[in-house]
Amino acid sequence: MRFHSTANTACIERMHLMEATRILVVEDESLIARDITNSLALMGYQVTGTAATGADALDHVERTSPDIVLMDIVLSGEMDGIKTAQEIHDRYNIPVIYLTACSDDGVIERAKLTGPFGYIVKPFKEDELHLAIEMGLYKHQMEQELKLSREQFRSLLESAGAIPWEMDPKAGRFTYMGPQARAVLGFAKGELSDFESFIKRVPGKHSDRVREFYLRAYEHNESAEIEYPITANTGEVVWLRDTGTFTQSVSGVDCLRGFMRDITRRKRAEHQREEVISELQEALVKIRTLHGMLPICAWCKKIRDDKGYWKQVEFYVEEHSDAEFTHSMCPECKSTMEGELSDMKTSGDKEE
Repeated sequence: MRFHSTANTACIERMHLMEATRILVVEDESLIARDITNSLALMGYQVTGTAATGADALDHVERTSPDIVLMDIVLSGEMDGIKTAQEIHDRYNIPVIYLTACSDDGVIERAKLTGPFGYIVKPFKEDELHLAIEMGLYKHQMEQELKLSREQFRSLLESAGAIPWEMDPKAGRFTYMGPQARAVLGFAKGELSDFESFIKRVPGKHSDRVREFYLRAYEHNESAEIEYPITANTGEVVWLRDTGTFTQSVSGVDCLRGFMRDITRRKRAEHQREEVISELQEALVKIRTLHGMLPICAWCKKIRDDKGYWKQVEFYVEEHSDAEFTHSMCPECKSTMEGELSDMKTSGDKEE
């Protein structure tokens, strides 16, 4: 197979001025491998070597640590290109671009699961290969920077006492739970990976609210926040403030991310404050409200208090309610009093 050269001289010169990207070519057809190697050299890349089998490719990666690997899917030997690419990804986190003439849907689906950084169907041109390599390198660099920023964010949250988490909503599993979960909840690493096991620790009516919180964040692609109690391994009930949002993982898989904060101390303080307020309100009602049977003198109308003292009605009511008194005279009493005063005056005049 021969390539159609379209790379211009200016592009090649710029490539040589930069630090050369190191590439491993995995191809079991020696002539094709040589053509690819020559084309890569003309484009300014450094070929670290070629490999014809999966085992040779893994050994070469171990020894030379290339920046990127061009991998033919169909290889001779026990490991095909897809399995080899997966091993390279898992062991060394090096990006892989597939080079293949295979267009079988089943093979392509297998290849997609390994998270390739490019897929080129043979025969291809030099500019197509160059573009695939540069895009693969750029994508890998962006993913590494994103991963680093997320790790730094996690560290920041953990240092502040928060518990960062990540969930695969389709599988119903937490793929990450920060180490603070052990300190706050007493959970060992991986103990709460299953979402249903987590929900079972949320008491009674709160479990439906928590389930709805995670579903809302996932189904509506929005941030959500909730406060709820959860039973720790010690049996103690701990209150959490949980914030979650829908996003994608580094590999492009839908996921939920968020962080939990221990708000137990705040919740206890709020509960104690509510209890104190309730007790004060009840005491105030008891103090300010007249209730039950009151002992009252049938003659002078004084009321006996709890200590046995007889008090005027107005004094007793003022002590046990918010009522205040002003003194005046009703018409009947006024008429009686005026009559008595008139009689007293008449009697005095006769005595004189």
